[in-house]
Amino acid sequence: HAWNYLLVKLENSNDTDRMVRLINNELKENGIEATAYPWLKGAGMSAKLANTLSIVFNVLIIIIAIVAVIIIMNTLVISVSERYGEIGTMRAIGAKKSFVRNMITLETMMITLTFGALGVLFGIVILVIFRIVGIEATNQFLQILLGGAIFRPSISVSAIFTSVLSVTIVGIVASLYPVSIALKISPLEAMNKG
Repeated sequence: HAWNYLLVKLENSNDTDRMVRLINNELKENGIEATAYPWLKGAGMSAKLANTLSIVFNVLIIIIAIVAVIIIMNTLVISVSERYGEIGTMRAIGAKKSFVRNMITLETMMITLTFGALGVLFGIVILVIFRIVGIEATNQFLQILLGGAIFRPSISVSAIFTSVLSVTIVGIVASLYPVSIALKISPLEAMNKG
């Protein structure tokens, strides 16, 4: 049998099921021996495997983000507890809670964005090296996974933007609890501990 494929890209992927039904009705009415499928069903096992692996990688990234929030939060809690006296003194000489909140949030954002940017730059360097060298798929499973015999990854501007945005969100979320601890510090108690 000779197989021919015609791929249709929709502007709105939510219309996929409706368009498949419409195309199949048209094919049937005109006596054309062909069938329309959504891409995942039409592409077969390799597409299902790639889709499943994509879901697994996304779940792993979410788990890594949660771990990063916990690590950053613990570090900031230790940093705040070590600066009880400093924060108490600032509060005693008139620093408002908003000043303390902004100070800790800004510090967190500077740290997360600096190291996030370094991580993005390191990732770009690694991707460029892999693109030049190429990653050889030594078996059929790897060829399906990597999309060919030699994998040459490319840099996506949207992925870079998403990474920086994710790091920013992780930093903001991680700073919420330490900020709440810092805002509860009473100047007198903090100066006594300091």
